Amino acid sequence: MTFQDCIDAFLQELSHFDYGLSSIDHIWNILFPYARDKWTYIHINRYRQVYFISQFTESNRDDRGLEVEPGKSVKPLDTMRTSSSRNLDDDSVLAANWKPLIIAAHKWLRAVSRDWIKANKKGNYSRGEAPPLALPPYL
Repeated sequence: MTFQDCIDAFLQELSHFDYGLSSIDHIWNILFPYARDKWTYIHINRYRQVYFISQFTESNRDDRGLEVEPGKSVKPLDTMRTSSSRNLDDDSVLAANWKPLIIAAHKWLRAVSRDWIKANKKGNYSRGEAPPLALPPYL
Protein backbone atom coordinates (compact mmCIF):
# COMPACT_ATOMS: atom_id res chain seq x y z
CA MET A 1 0.00 0.00 0.00
CA THR A 2 1.46 3.36 -1.00
CA PHE A 3 1.66 6.26 1.43
CA GLN A 4 -1.00 8.11 -0.62
CA ASP A 5 -3.35 5.10 -0.35
CA CYS A 6 -2.71 4.83 3.39
CA ILE A 7 -3.57 8.50 3.97
CA ASP A 8 -6.61 8.35 1.67
CA ALA A 9 -8.02 5.37 3.61
CA PHE A 10 -7.42 7.20 6.90
CA LEU A 11 -9.15 10.36 5.66
CA GLN A 12 -12.07 8.32 4.37
CA GLU A 13 -12.54 6.80 7.85
CA LEU A 14 -12.09 10.22 9.45
CA SER A 15 -14.89 11.67 7.32
CA HIS A 16 -17.39 9.55 9.30
CA PHE A 17 -16.46 11.33 12.53
CA ASP A 18 -17.75 14.63 13.82
CA TYR A 19 -15.53 17.68 13.44
CA GLY A 20 -15.18 21.11 14.99
CA LEU A 21 -15.40 24.32 13.01
CA SER A 22 -12.98 27.20 12.85
CA SER A 23 -14.31 29.71 10.38
CA ILE A 24 -14.90 27.45 7.35
CA ASP A 25 -12.24 24.88 8.31
CA HIS A 26 -13.17 21.44 9.58
CA ILE A 27 -11.01 20.44 12.57
CA TRP A 28 -10.35 16.99 14.04
CA ASN A 29 -8.14 16.32 17.06
CA ILE A 30 -7.35 12.66 17.54
CA LEU A 31 -5.75 11.21 20.65
CA PHE A 32 -4.83 7.55 20.17
CA PRO A 33 -2.46 4.83 21.44
CA TYR A 34 0.86 4.62 19.62
CA ALA A 35 4.30 3.21 20.34
CA ARG A 36 3.93 0.79 23.24
CA ASP A 37 0.54 2.12 24.33
CA LYS A 38 1.67 5.70 24.84
CA TRP A 39 -0.88 8.19 23.62
CA THR A 40 -0.14 10.59 20.81
CA TYR A 41 -2.11 13.43 19.32
CA ILE A 42 -2.64 14.55 15.76
CA HIS A 43 -4.47 17.61 14.52
CA ILE A 44 -6.22 17.59 11.14
CA ASN A 45 -7.48 20.76 9.54
CA ARG A 46 -9.49 20.61 6.30
CA TYR A 47 -9.72 23.76 4.23
CA ARG A 48 -11.90 23.20 1.18
CA GLN A 49 -10.65 19.84 -0.15
CA VAL A 50 -7.11 20.05 1.28
CA TYR A 51 -6.16 18.44 4.60
CA PHE A 52 -3.32 19.69 6.81
CA ILE A 53 -2.09 17.08 9.29
CA SER A 54 0.20 17.86 12.24
CA GLN A 55 1.49 15.74 15.10
CA PHE A 56 1.97 17.12 18.57
CA THR A 57 4.58 15.42 20.72
CA GLU A 58 6.29 16.28 23.97
CA SER A 59 9.39 17.52 22.18
CA ASN A 60 8.01 18.61 18.77
CA ARG A 61 11.53 18.26 17.35
CA ASP A 62 10.53 17.40 13.80
CA ASP A 63 7.29 19.31 13.56
CA ARG A 64 6.85 18.76 9.84
CA GLY A 65 3.27 18.28 8.88
CA LEU A 66 1.58 17.10 5.73
CA GLU A 67 -0.62 18.77 3.13
CA VAL A 68 -2.90 16.19 1.54
CA GLU A 69 -5.19 16.37 -1.45
CA PRO A 70 -6.95 12.98 -1.34
CA GLY A 71 -6.21 10.89 -4.40
CA LYS A 72 -3.82 13.51 -5.77
CA SER A 73 -0.86 14.44 -3.59
CA VAL A 74 0.86 14.34 -0.23
CA LYS A 75 3.28 17.22 0.30
CA PRO A 76 5.48 18.04 3.28
CA LEU A 77 4.93 21.26 5.19
CA ASP A 78 8.00 23.09 6.38
CA THR A 79 8.35 24.53 9.87
CA MET A 80 6.71 27.77 8.73
CA ARG A 81 3.65 25.74 7.62
CA THR A 82 4.15 26.45 3.94
CA SER A 83 3.69 23.71 1.41
CA SER A 84 6.41 22.20 -0.70
CA SER A 85 5.92 22.08 -4.45
CA ARG A 86 6.96 18.42 -4.59
CA ASN A 87 5.03 15.31 -3.69
CA LEU A 88 6.30 13.14 -0.87
CA ASP A 89 7.96 9.93 -2.10
CA ASP A 90 7.05 6.62 -0.45
CA ASP A 91 10.70 5.98 0.38
CA SER A 92 11.36 9.38 1.99
CA VAL A 93 12.23 9.70 5.67
CA LEU A 94 9.15 11.84 6.35
CA ALA A 95 6.84 9.23 4.78
CA ALA A 96 8.58 6.50 6.80
CA ASN A 97 7.93 8.50 10.00
CA TRP A 98 4.31 9.34 9.19
CA LYS A 99 3.10 6.02 7.73
CA PRO A 100 3.06 4.00 11.01
CA LEU A 101 1.43 6.96 12.77
CA ILE A 102 -1.35 7.21 10.16
CA ILE A 103 -1.86 3.43 10.27
CA ALA A 104 -2.18 3.53 14.09
CA ALA A 105 -4.63 6.46 13.94
CA HIS A 106 -6.68 4.67 11.28
CA LYS A 107 -6.73 1.49 13.36
CA TRP A 108 -7.91 3.53 16.38
CA LEU A 109 -10.74 5.16 14.40
CA ARG A 110 -11.92 1.73 13.21
CA ALA A 111 -11.85 0.43 16.81
CA VAL A 112 -13.88 3.43 17.99
CA SER A 113 -16.38 2.92 15.17
CA ARG A 114 -16.91 -0.72 16.15
CA ASP A 115 -17.16 -0.31 19.95
CA TRP A 116 -16.42 3.13 21.33
CA ILE A 117 -16.94 2.13 24.97
CA LYS A 118 -14.41 -0.71 24.76
CA ALA A 119 -11.95 1.49 22.84
CA ASN A 120 -12.19 4.27 25.41
CA LYS A 121 -11.55 1.88 28.31
CA LYS A 122 -8.08 1.19 26.93
CA GLY A 123 -5.26 2.75 28.90
CA ASN A 124 -4.06 3.07 32.47
CA TYR A 125 -5.19 6.47 33.71
CA SER A 126 -3.83 5.96 37.22
CA ARG A 127 -0.35 6.73 35.84
CA GLY A 128 -1.49 10.13 34.69
CA GLU A 129 -1.97 9.30 31.03
CA ALA A 130 -4.49 11.39 29.17
CA PRO A 131 -7.74 9.56 28.45
CA PRO A 132 -8.78 9.12 24.84
CA LEU A 133 -11.45 11.47 23.62
CA ALA A 134 -13.17 9.53 20.90
CA LEU A 135 -16.82 9.10 20.12
CA PRO A 136 -18.33 7.00 17.39
CA PRO A 137 -19.38 8.72 14.18
CA TYR A 138 -23.09 8.30 14.92
CA LEU A 139 -23.14 10.31 18.19
